Amino acid sequence: MNKLQLLREDKRKVAIELFEGRCFCCHRPISKIIFQFHHLEYKEGEKKFLKKLYKESIFKHWEYVKKTIYDEPDRFVVVCRYDHSIVSMRTKSAKPEGRITLIRIALVGLLTK
Repeated sequence: MNKLQLLREDKRKVAIELFEGRCFCCHRPISKIIFQFHHLEYKEGEKKFLKKLYKESIFKHWEYVKKTIYDEPDRFVVVCRYDHSIVSMRTKSAKPEGRITLIRIALVGLLTK
């Protein structure tokens, strides 16, 4: 196994151990999906720091994120790539319209028979 495969396997172990090994949104098992750890909250300056760290080394980035996940698991959820793109697209801006759109999407899903 190369370093990248080991990193992916380590992520998978953390997702199984702390987050039931499935997407928070759609509940598909991570064995069948590409998944990510979604930050529910960033501490001040953390997002910028993580972007810089990722550019420097994905392995150092993962070690930092992994430590943070173990220290504060309530700040994260595991989501599949599809659901992560929807959540991120609608919550990136500080504008409330993005979050309202996300609520509307959920509402349409609930109302559909």
